[in-house]
Amino acid sequence: MCKDPNFMPFLVAFVPQLTMVDYMAVLSHDREVANAKHKPIVDRLITTEDKLIRRASVVEAEEQVKLLHKDAFVDGFEGDKFWYSLFENDFEGKSIMQLGDTEDIQIVYKELFRNSNRNMFDTGMQFYELRRNEKQAYDIAVKEEMDRIQKAGNVLTEEFVEYGAATLKDIIILVNLKDDAERKLQHGMIHELPEEYPDYVTQLNDMVKEYVKKLHTVWATLINNEVEVDEQYEDINDLLDRSIREIIQNWVEQLRGQFASLRDVEQQLFERLIESIVTYGEFRLSDTTIPENLKELVMDKDSLQNYLQLSHDKHISVIDSTEDQLGRRLKDWQEAFSIGMQVKEYQRNRARLEEISHFTNTHHGYLEDTLAFVHTTDYIPPVRGDQECTDPDVCKPLQWYERLTKRLRAKEKKFNASMMPKGSKIEAKEKAREGGGEGADGESGGTKEAESTFVL
Repeated sequence: MCKDPNFMPFLVAFVPQLTMVDYMAVLSHDREVANAKHKPIVDRLITTEDKLIRRASVVEAEEQVKLLHKDAFVDGFEGDKFWYSLFENDFEGKSIMQLGDTEDIQIVYKELFRNSNRNMFDTGMQFYELRRNEKQAYDIAVKEEMDRIQKAGNVLTEEFVEYGAATLKDIIILVNLKDDAERKLQHGMIHELPEEYPDYVTQLNDMVKEYVKKLHTVWATLINNEVEVDEQYEDINDLLDRSIREIIQNWVEQLRGQFASLRDVEQQLFERLIESIVTYGEFRLSDTTIPENLKELVMDKDSLQNYLQLSHDKHISVIDSTEDQLGRRLKDWQEAFSIGMQVKEYQRNRARLEEISHFTNTHHGYLEDTLAFVHTTDYIPPVRGDQECTDPDVCKPLQWYERLTKRLRAKEKKFNASMMPKGSKIEAKEKAREGGGEGADGESGGTKEAESTFVL
């Protein structure tokens, strides 16, 4: 194919982003010749591609709008969707609407339904904005505080890294001097250790003690910061959770009124159809527009009324089920949102503790690898675990760590309980073991301000 004399102009014209081919630059003259030769086809391709891109953009925009409506829980209330959903499985209603002069009635009540739907749609979007604004305020506050704490932690660790690198170099020098003196004595090269040997040992022990003490101080400071962050996170998460719950509760209360309005519209429609079709139906027996399969129905008022009643009952059922379904969706979203915050904070907290532990262990390892200080010094690391604590500088961080550990265990227990299926045997056993468990969190009272300011 490459031997074809038309190959290169074709390639340059249809792959315009190429600047080099076969290790040679594509000259502007060659590009002009190639474009002129294949211009009609290239232009047609570009036009077609632009149309496809625009069409894809429109489809993507429509999908984004659908996703937004779903997130705002207003999907199904756009335009006349709800009105048409009433008749989706309503054979009786579709048949009745073919009788008599019901077109004007349909137009009037369809518009009333549209107005109610528009109110529900607008209300849903308003509450969506409230939820989004609360979450954005929360994210901004958390980010600012986390950036500040992370920056302080980075300064602390970077200072230690710089200090540790310089200290380990000095330790290596002292270890080499100490080991060299001991080796010379062992091989008979000298008869006694040099006068400065005790200084080597003293300096080495002092430097190791200082290194571990500083590392322990870094660990204690980072742990203390994490304890404070964890407590602050819990407080602000509770604040956001209460705020979101209040928004959802207010929304549900408004929805009840709006669905009640829809039922009133449906009741009015039913009564108008009864009046128009059943009461005056006998005057339309000669109407030639009545479908053949409905002419017998028109002659029987009881059948007509039963048809209308069935249609009305189905409409009410659709309205009721839509309200119930929307209520369940809102409740499920609220529970998922609350659990999601717990999961996110739980994972962040555990990851941070692992990071702190990794940093400490790594730099302990650097020291051990440098001189195996357990064998070359008389330094004993700070106490851990259940050993007796007498040093205040050591005891306080250990108390912080113990406090954080207790909080983590309680949080892990709470997190596991929240992930447990409601009404499960496991949940029942847990509640029985705990003496019935704690009651559900009560809803907070009071009036919510238009905007919330989260402060850590």
